[in-house]
Amino acid sequence: MPAAPAPDEIFDRAVEAGQRRLDQSLLELVSTSFIAGFTIVFGLVALGIVESRLESVGHGVAALGGALAFGVGVTFLVAGRTELFNENFSDPVAAAVDSGDPTAVWALCRLWVVTLLGNLVGGGLFSLVFAVEGACHPGRPQYWPQWRPRASAGPWVPLSPGPSRAGRS
Repeated sequence: MPAAPAPDEIFDRAVEAGQRRLDQSLLELVSTSFIAGFTIVFGLVALGIVESRLESVGHGVAALGGALAFGVGVTFLVAGRTELFNENFSDPVAAAVDSGDPTAVWALCRLWVVTLLGNLVGGGLFSLVFAVEGACHPGRPQYWPQWRPRASAGPWVPLSPGPSRAGRS
């Protein structure tokens, strides 16, 4: 088994990954941020559909199935190397701090602002597909009211501090 990397090596890897993210072109940053918002809404819709379809089996099974379905959206997010606003900004911060260059702070601010806006626009536009009455098949299944709020909440996921689940009454 290989030896664990030294802290300096871990930091160097973080700086390298962060520099790649800071050096993205505006087009690359906008498109990866937009797609991240889109995939989060996709995951939320999948969660809602699966959970509502499994509700008759039992709440625990429905919640587990919904969580697994949401995982598909997260997999797309990670595999696509997209930019989610609340996802792992420690690497770009490490690159900005390590460079010592004041312009790196502007690159970091650009990354944060463009990522947030791209997430909100991508998630917002995709959620409109599901939030508009009649957008789906006219004989839509009875689970429509249960997952419609999740789809319209999708654009706000990037602002959340991390995964959370509201309690049920």
